[in-house]
Amino acid sequence: MQAKACPLCHKRNNCEGNHSCWCSNEVFPEGIFELVPAEQLNQSCICMDCLNKFKRGNANSVQ
Repeated sequence: MQAKACPLCHKRNNCEGNHSCWCSNEVFPEGIFELVPAEQLNQSCICMDCLNKFKRGNANSVQ
């Protein structure tokens, strides 16, 4: 069972844990997973807010 809290902000991640979930259609930049504590990797999905914040914060360096 997937954890329901984002490993970055600890708020609800709204992941349904299946292929019809919002996260299955998103692109997660490689660097975002470096922010997840090792013990939580592959245990909990990053929430949409944290994903969007990461993408906005790194937009200038990806060109």
